[in-house]
Order: sequence, then structure tokens, then C-alpha cells
Amino acid sequence: MAKKVWLRWFAREYSVQYCEIAIRTLGKRTDSIFPGNLEEDLIFVPENNNAVCYIEKSAKKLFVNTCVKTFGTDMQSLKTFIALFHSLGKQYLDISKKISDSDLTNLSNEEIKELYLKYQKIAIEYSLIGPFVAFVLAEYWFEKMDPIVKDADPDVRAALFRPVRHNSVVTLNEKASKIDIKDTEAVKKLWEEYRWLSCLDIHKVPWTLKEMRDFIKKAEPIKHPKYSFEEALKIAGLEQKKEMFEIIRELAYIRDARDDYRRKGVFFAGPLFGEIAKRAGITHKQVAYMTEDEIIGFLEGKKTDASVLDERKKGFLLYADKGNIICKEGNVEKDIRHFGIEIEDLPVSLKGTVGCSGRTTGTVKIVRTIHDIIKVEDGDILVAVVTHPDYVIAMRKAAAIVTDEGGALSHAAIVSREMGIPCVVGTGMATRALKNGDMVSVDANRGIVKKLKKLI
Repeated sequence: MAKKVWLRWFAREYSVQYCEIAIRTLGKRTDSIFPGNLEEDLIFVPENNNAVCYIEKSAKKLFVNTCVKTFGTDMQSLKTFIALFHSLGKQYLDISKKISDSDLTNLSNEEIKELYLKYQKIAIEYSLIGPFVAFVLAEYWFEKMDPIVKDADPDVRAALFRPVRHNSVVTLNEKASKIDIKDTEAVKKLWEEYRWLSCLDIHKVPWTLKEMRDFIKKAEPIKHPKYSFEEALKIAGLEQKKEMFEIIRELAYIRDARDDYRRKGVFFAGPLFGEIAKRAGITHKQVAYMTEDEIIGFLEGKKTDASVLDERKKGFLLYADKGNIICKEGNVEKDIRHFGIEIEDLPVSLKGTVGCSGRTTGTVKIVRTIHDIIKVEDGDILVAVVTHPDYVIAMRKAAAIVTDEGGALSHAAIVSREMGIPCVVGTGMATRALKNGDMVSVDANRGIVKKLKKLI
């Protein structure tokens, strides 16, 4: 058997719960909507408080090709995909809301198990179509259409790829900028409407009212774009390709809307995991580090070892083997080496994709988790694996944004363009090549980030 070649795919602040869902999205449980079984070609390894996903090289190629062939060969198939995306997203929300509205305390462990498995089923199916397939299709079609406008004015290009609608965090920012912080009723109403935004995974807690107040204090009106979509089409002479660019803009919106569905789903499903945690005598955060088999095992009478879950919070290795999910904690370096995963050399100069043009210099602040955003001060260079809606407060302060992952349709690129902040995305390893306190120059006109020598 040929040795597997592993590619670093993405890194997130995920717990065991969602990493397992991610692996299951490429397995037998999604056979009805996606052909093939690639779950043994995904591995999650720990790195700097994040779970890093590696995918086998040939499996990634197969997955991308299958995504495009199944869901994105032409405009009709893309429209069908968009409809499926929203259908599954709404199903996920419906089931999660039913959980939220249920009196779980009176249910037996067997009934809790049935409810949990129902949640897992829709979460896995939605996560395949939303976070995975939507990402692949957006990147594929952007790269396909980008050469057509690569020499166009940056403002024209931005208008052609601008999401068809604002995502939740941009909408929240616009609403927050119009609220008087002294209007306690309006502040509370906005908090109730958007407090789910921080629920990336079940170990995350909803925004507090204080956090919403802090957000509102720093909110600024969205800058009006120079050109509308229709104006940009006319200037670029691309009226005949209007429908295709409309699809691209819809996919750009989905890139962030996929997290809206998931975060709301996680928020509404919170009471279910809270109830499981209460019955197991553990915390809500600890239950996020249990595998599906362990949760089912507990509900069927087995004991839960809280010390193991605490160890996993420090980092874990997760992969599938013959249909079973294997989770290891503690010193897993030997296991990682066994898979043949290699770490790339770290360069001094980084090259990425322009998210928003501009040039600046500043001090690096690495944001690996939401807890790091308080470190970002006015004029810093925010460096992250990828940005989330949780990061927007820090993004507003930054002189520039640099990410490991993402393309021109990523959250960092979209939000930076709305804010007019220089941004370079998709550098591959900025969070590893740079460290807190480094002085860097960011040339977001060319997509280059360079480390500078400090003057003493």
C-alpha cells in the first residue's frame, strides 16, 4: 500500500464533538447526499489550542472533483446546491429549536439518546453541505472567474465578488452603529437577536450582555462601496456573464451564512448537551470533549472519566479507523509521526491572496482563539489562522489582517473590504512563521507580508 501524503487543510478552535462531526461528513452517514467514503483520510491533530485538520492528498483531489461534479458543474446544478444548502440549514435549525423548547429534565436517558442521535444526524448532513461543499464550490468558481477580471479596477473586482447579502456579523455591525449605548432596551434587544454568534462549537458560550455593549461601543457604519454590482458589470463589460457572477456572489454569501446556521444550531442545542453534562456530573465544556460513542455509552449506563476530558481540552488526536472514531489525548507526538505528517519550514517572507488592498507596518498580535482578541490594540497587525465573527471587535482595531487560510471570499477578506483594512489571506503559515511582537510590513497590493528588523 502506498504511503499516504498528508496536506494541512484547516485549523479551528474545535472540540472533539465537532471534529468528529467533520470526519463523519465524509463517511457512510452521508451516502444519500454525497458519494464515497473518505473519513479515514481525515486526521485532527493538536496545535496551539487549535485542532488542525489534515487530509490525504489524493483524497482531497477526489473530494474537490466530486463536489464540483455533483453540485457545481453549471448554473443549474449550483442553484440546486444552494436550495439544498438552505433546506438542510433550516432542518438543522428546526431540530435544534425543538430541543431548546423541550423539557429535557423529564426525559429518560434512552429518550435523551434518541434526541442526541437525531441532532447528530442533521448536524453531520448539514456540515457536509455547508462548511465543506460550500467552501469548495466558492473557491472553485472564484478561481474559475477571477482571471476574467484580474486586471480590472480593485473596486470593480470587489463589487463583482461582493456577497449578494451581508452576513450576520456585518449586519450586526451596521445595526450596532445606529444604537445609542444608553438605550438599554435597544441594547438588550440586539443582544437577544445575536448572542448566538459566539457559538462556534458546543464548548463556546453565548455572548454576554456586557460583550454586546462592548461591541456596540466600537461599532462604526459600513463604508458605502464605490460601485454597485450592476455598475461594476457595465464598467467591466461583463453584462453577458451577469447570471454567473450572481451565483458567485450567492456562494460568497453562503461562505459565511453556513456558520450562521451552525452557530444558531449549536446555540439552540445547548440545553441538550447541558442536560447530558448534568446527568454525567461534568461541565458543559467537558461534554464537548466526549466522542459520540462515549456519550451513548454514558446514556446506556457507562461511567464518564472527567480527567480524560480535561486532558483532551489541552489537545487531542482524532481519526477514523474501520468505522470507529479513535480519540487520543496526552503526548500524541509519536502517533502523529506514525501517520507521516510533516511540518513545513517557516519562511521570513509570506505570500498570500489580496483580501483588501493597502500597505502598512505594525506589531504582530497572534489571535489563535477568541481569548486572544483582547490582546489586539489599535494599529496592530492581527494574524490568525482564520477569522470568525467573534474576532470583529479586534479586527476594527487592526492596521491590517493576515490569515493562514482563506481566499478572496473568506470572512477576513469580506469584512476587511467592508472596513477598508489592508488584508492578506491564505498565507499558509503566518501564525507559525510570525510571533507576538514581530514588526512586519503588509503589502496588501501584492499579497506580501515581510518580517522587519526592530530598531533598538
